Amino acid sequence: MLKKTEPKKTTVTGKFLAILVCSTALAIACFVFLYRHRDPAYIFLYEQGLINHDRTDWIEEFLARAGEIVIDPDDEEGMRRVDELFDLRDYYSGIIIYDHDTEFYINAVYPEAMNNSNLIWRLTGSQAVVYQVKLDSLTTLTATVAFKDQMADVYFFSYHYLSFYPWYLGASLLFCVLVFLAPILWFLHRKVREIKSLKTEILYMAEGNLERPIHAKSRDEFGILAEQLDFLRKSLNETIQGERESREANSDLIRAISHDLRTPLTILSGYLEIVKLHRGDAALEEQYLTSCLNKVLEIRELSDKMFEYAMVYETQEDLELEPVPIRALLKQLQENVKFMELAGFTVDFEAAEDLRKSTVTFPGNPLALKRVFNNLFSNILKYGEKKQPVKAAFSMENGHWRLTLHNRVKQSGQPIESNHIGLKSVKKIMELHGGSMYCLQAGEMFSVEVTV
Repeated sequence: MLKKTEPKKTTVTGKFLAILVCSTALAIACFVFLYRHRDPAYIFLYEQGLINHDRTDWIEEFLARAGEIVIDPDDEEGMRRVDELFDLRDYYSGIIIYDHDTEFYINAVYPEAMNNSNLIWRLTGSQAVVYQVKLDSLTTLTATVAFKDQMADVYFFSYHYLSFYPWYLGASLLFCVLVFLAPILWFLHRKVREIKSLKTEILYMAEGNLERPIHAKSRDEFGILAEQLDFLRKSLNETIQGERESREANSDLIRAISHDLRTPLTILSGYLEIVKLHRGDAALEEQYLTSCLNKVLEIRELSDKMFEYAMVYETQEDLELEPVPIRALLKQLQENVKFMELAGFTVDFEAAEDLRKSTVTFPGNPLALKRVFNNLFSNILKYGEKKQPVKAAFSMENGHWRLTLHNRVKQSGQPIESNHIGLKSVKKIMELHGGSMYCLQAGEMFSVEVTV
């Protein structure tokens, strides 16, 4: 039976959800940080010369044509030409004109890139254009320009960094997606490695390598699976080792019994030859015959042991069955009962009178059933108390027969069937007949029931 493992506090689902939440929070934090530092990033790259926006071409043309243009707001023709001058700017540039003497505002035009309909402009969180103009050294060039009618201070301001934002935001999103996916992919990679490791260990077990330990690499369901596989490996290894040792012990026992059979057979053969030749007087021959009978009993006991071991440990799963009359079975029982009575036991045997004349048959193996009865009654002969009667009952009902035996165990301190090989043999024979055997010892009373 596999060891029951207490549920772990962590699960694969719980770990995955925790990593998912942490990855999401980390990705959002990275994006917020990168978004807030978009301007410093642009300035750093600009100062390092990694990006450059040339703004001098159209400004030089603007300065060259400014001396021919009137910038008085009341002069319609002049204002038209000012608009033409303003059209020289590029998409990201704007112009503001102030009176040189009074510093009053005269005219201005703003970059089209700063239009509120521009998606990039909205993504940067910018407000109205007039509040977003930056007149600093990075974005603005200042010049005092002599127009046709007056002097003016002109501010050429450039917002080319807006062209940098799409690439910056795209790279930031890609980086944050990688930040989001990295822990998840790392977690999945670890679990896939655990699965592959378990697969390898299972293949090793399938090949019969049960000495290789299986280590749990986590405390979740995969760890529990690894622990249970390792416990199963140990159990299988112990079972196989125990079975191998048991088979070796049984083989040694059978070889030993086979060897032990030779001695009484040799002695028996010698006694019989002496008796056959009549080389001794009648008293000596009587002694030899008694010795022969003892050796026969010894050989029988040894052969019984060999048969019982063979029945228990052989791989045969069926018997050759033939129709066996119930009355023949009952006759075998009566013979065993008479033998018990000759051995000094009192047997109360119960069987219906009509069974003695019954013509009913059932599929069975006569030799194997004879072994069943011999084992059961031999068990009583060895360990039963002669002073107490043995109760035996044989009955048949609905096509099934049943034999029950009850006896008191003698108080000699000797355990019943130290290896239980006889009862195991009976149980296996009954199972091969499609029947069953049950035995019970309650205190000094021992009961056994066989049914087919």
